[in-house]
Amino acid sequence: MMKKNHLNIKNFYLFTITILLLLCLIIVTLSLFSKTVEQIDPPRSYLTKFDDIINLVSALLLGFIALMFSIYTYYKKQEQISIKEEFQKEILYDIIKRFYRNRIFIYSIKWNLQKGDTEKKYYPSESYFLLFKIPYETILMEKFNKAGKYNKLLEFALRIREFNELCDITKEHYQNKKIEIKQKDIEINRLAGKSSFLAKETMIIMCELGFLPPPKGNNYTDAVMQIKSHIEYLAKRRDELYAHFPIDEDLFKEVIRKRGIAKDLRVKKNEQEFFEDEVQLTDTMNKAIALEIPAIELINF
Repeated sequence: MMKKNHLNIKNFYLFTITILLLLCLIIVTLSLFSKTVEQIDPPRSYLTKFDDIINLVSALLLGFIALMFSIYTYYKKQEQISIKEEFQKEILYDIIKRFYRNRIFIYSIKWNLQKGDTEKKYYPSESYFLLFKIPYETILMEKFNKAGKYNKLLEFALRIREFNELCDITKEHYQNKKIEIKQKDIEINRLAGKSSFLAKETMIIMCELGFLPPPKGNNYTDAVMQIKSHIEYLAKRRDELYAHFPIDEDLFKEVIRKRGIAKDLRVKKNEQEFFEDEVQLTDTMNKAIALEIPAIELINF
């Protein structure tokens, strides 16, 4: 779509230049002819007629320039809209990736804090909670006003803002030694749950905006497969970066065991997590969690 608009603008430039050159040629020709007629005696009426013609052509030229400027403005606006759509798609994909990353870090943080009395002595670095937050102001809502999606995107942006506020509250509570560990666990679990829920909401919005295949009824299989492919590609690149950091096999097995128990509980409760159960990224996530656990930064109270 963007290439098509670039092509249209290029053709528009060529067409405009050609017409302007022709009009300029006509005006110059008429001007020269008018000067020739001035030297002819007597009929001054010819001069008046030629002056009128030149004035008319000049007026037409100005009108034509105004028209071309309007057409140019329209094409330029369409090009900007296309760019905004492309950026919007990438922003929404990035939001899904951020929620995926959030769940990995949340599990890694909880794992570290659950060792003995670690949670009584340490708290996670606030940098993690800053990373959890989603830049909701980058959602270009005004672009989709005419498409009837403004209210949907506004509601989504407000949910993202509430999520960010929850990140701030959880961070403050973790840094406060007086707050009970149980309350901290509830809040970080809520962050994990909201990361899953809002990731799915992001996918649904992308389907509605035409960035992902539409559902067949309530079946989002095609969209889910695209998200899975996107995240697995990123995971592959991550593995390449972490190639020099061998995974702790015992830790990896323990992650698989504990996460398996959590999945069994979800099955009994008839619950689903977006990334683990719907997108089926459990194996990819388990590996990422096992790699992150040793690197989690904890700070003394």
